[in-house]
Amino acid sequence: MRIYENSELMQVAKRENNTKRIYLLVNPLQGKHIPAIPSQVMELFEQLSQCLQRDCKGERLTVIGFAETATAIGAGAALGCPQAQYYIHTTREQVADEKNSLYFSEVHSHAADQYLAKENLEEMISKTDRIVFAEDEVTTGNTIKNLIGEIQKNYGGKYRLKFGVLSILNSMSREEKQWFEERQIPVIYLNSLEKADYTQCLSQFKFKEDLRIPVKTSDASKEGLPEIFNVKGKIDPRLGVFKDDYRKACRAFSAECISYLNCEALKTQRILVLGTEEFMYPALYTAWLLEQDCKEVRFHASTRSPILPDSHALYPLHVRNELRSVYEKNRTTFIYNLEKYDQVIWMFDPDTVSSEGWNSMIHSLKMAGNENIKCFRWCR
Repeated sequence: MRIYENSELMQVAKRENNTKRIYLLVNPLQGKHIPAIPSQVMELFEQLSQCLQRDCKGERLTVIGFAETATAIGAGAALGCPQAQYYIHTTREQVADEKNSLYFSEVHSHAADQYLAKENLEEMISKTDRIVFAEDEVTTGNTIKNLIGEIQKNYGGKYRLKFGVLSILNSMSREEKQWFEERQIPVIYLNSLEKADYTQCLSQFKFKEDLRIPVKTSDASKEGLPEIFNVKGKIDPRLGVFKDDYRKACRAFSAECISYLNCEALKTQRILVLGTEEFMYPALYTAWLLEQDCKEVRFHASTRSPILPDSHALYPLHVRNELRSVYEKNRTTFIYNLEKYDQVIWMFDPDTVSSEGWNSMIHSLKMAGNENIKCFRWCR
């Protein structure tokens, strides 16, 4: 297995207007906030899969990723692990009514409310031996504890539940780890971090407002509106999916998207494949396929996380574009470190696309110099 240095897996950034946790550890290899090389993202997820396979040998697993940052992490870890049977990720979207969802809180987050759809959850639990929670970093373990409590309350009387934790980084204290040890919940991770106060580290940066590009939602069609290609066959991990079905569906989605592209031209182009909020893994998989034939490919995604940018070379996020969401017109989202590419491939999966979100994304891409934009919506 590859051994990562902590410096490869974390850079410190400052959350905006968040007094509960002032900092955020940004992973440059994860493909969320920072454009990343797809094969390096896939390699990182494969390392997690190997850890999961090693430490949960002989057990059938249901993997739960946490929205929004770990939706691709959870999918990648599950798809790479032979023992994983099912994958589901938590969501902040309204995919089910309150009676058909487990509600829990991610207290330190900018958007604390999280849901786990119950539609297929009991079937998954009944057919697996252990539920594994996948995260980018476990700091206190409180969010995982909150969800464990909800699952126990709803299903603990009927099933003998066993849990596990899988993360890239683990910075829990000895006392926090002890809570999991006492309950025989294995905590599996690539790298350990010591508890640290990153406030002083952030004090050297200025966070000037001119690096924050505000929302622009006027009619982008006046500047030339790219076509949306609707690709059918969507299955939604927010509702829970059988791993092999999800793998097949992602492969079919990527293949159809690539069929619309000029593959000969791509060989000499610099490409960005852009996911959207919770919709990450299918875009990552497409980017990974394209990387094998293209000159240069980068992958990352828009996010709900409000983080302050700074132009300093030692700071990870240099410019921030503010957007409206294609999922909900009144939701503010962000893209960081947006650059000019020969072609941008933007992917998303809302049932209905908000025009405000659509227009603001096209404006942001064009303001960064991107004129060749292809848009793909995965739909049922």
